[in-house]
Amino acid sequence: MRWGIDSIPAPFVGDRRKLIERASETMGYKFKPNKSIAKRFKVTKTGKLKRHHSLTSHLMSARPAKKRRHLRRAEVLFEGHAKNMRRMMGINKHPAKIAHERALAEKKEAAKN
Repeated sequence: MRWGIDSIPAPFVGDRRKLIERASETMGYKFKPNKSIAKRFKVTKTGKLKRHHSLTSHLMSARPAKKRRHLRRAEVLFEGHAKNMRRMMGINKHPAKIAHERALAEKKEAAKN
């Protein structure tokens, strides 16, 4: 059923103006974070993104022990990519800003002593 002036349901028969106003209202956009990105990265306290290495699914016996050890550890994502990923995940932490605020706090504490 289409909503228009001609096809007004019974409760709205006397209130045509209200029906038209309600039909013209539009909802604002609600941000939806990208869940696939959120599953692939972990966010640190300062807002940096940690990622897992590739090349770890099989054939690990062909790799040296040092390489296997390094591939087990998480890697911090490059900040240029991390900025885009944070935007898609809906995270408002900025590592550079947090580091700057910490440096200012340390400087203020040193000046106080």
